[in-house]
Amino acid sequence: MATPTPARRPLPAAAVPGLIIDFHTHVLPDEFRTDRSRILKSDPTFRALFSSPTARTASADDLLAEMDAGGVERAVILGYGWWD
Repeated sequence: MATPTPARRPLPAAAVPGLIIDFHTHVLPDEFRTDRSRILKSDPTFRALFSSPTARTASADDLLAEMDAGGVERAVILGYGWWD
């Protein structure tokens, strides 16, 4: 495999001035925390992703706080393939 030329090497994020955008985020309504056990039973996708007691969900407020802490200006929120 050929080594990329210097012009094609990605620059470190700190070397690129401008806007920081997180292009892959997920947020869930508070119901997914407060009614987690019911949703785990009813939805196989949620169960596959969040059945571990250490699996974390994020609200919109959580995302905004993390963005502020990391200097992220914009985020793209993606959905999940829920069954229920």
